[in-house]
Amino acid sequence: MARAVGPTCRSCGRRERLGFADETYQRGCEIAVVIVCRCQLEIVAKVIKGRSHKTLRRIHFSKLKDSDRRLVANLLAEESILALFVSVRGRQTVARSECWRRVVPPLVKLGVVALAIEQVGDGAKARDRRDIRNALMTIDQESRFTYDHEDPVGKPMLWAADAWCAGAGGAWRARIATILYR
Repeated sequence: MARAVGPTCRSCGRRERLGFADETYQRGCEIAVVIVCRCQLEIVAKVIKGRSHKTLRRIHFSKLKDSDRRLVANLLAEESILALFVSVRGRQTVARSECWRRVVPPLVKLGVVALAIEQVGDGAKARDRRDIRNALMTIDQESRFTYDHEDPVGKPMLWAADAWCAGAGGAWRARIATILYR
């Protein structure tokens, strides 16, 4: 099995990362992926869950008040994570396919070996699998990278991937600018 090529984790020295993806359909399709080292996974998830509303089963930026959005965005910017954001205008299904084509190569480059994608309907799930597999084949990494769709309830790392903040732009995007991969 080929080694991950991403940067070395400052905490544990590993190169392998995990990715957590969510999408929004504001102007076509926007996909955000939060990238974290395995050694930081539990810490970051506990911080997100611990500093957020303890009664919520999940956080979704579009449903939060601005004060709560600021709290969560600031929390994410403080943690040792990286975020990747891609936006493609156009018809949703075509735009989503193009997003995956653009997202997958940088994820592999950054050492992501497993990607959790927020649960979608069966039709979108099948398209996602096809699009991700095709993107992996173009960079010859199909056997190295795993991915699956997951229910976000009780999974703070999928909450962190909420695409709203980067897609909103302006001050919201500026709040997370330090963690956005360029």
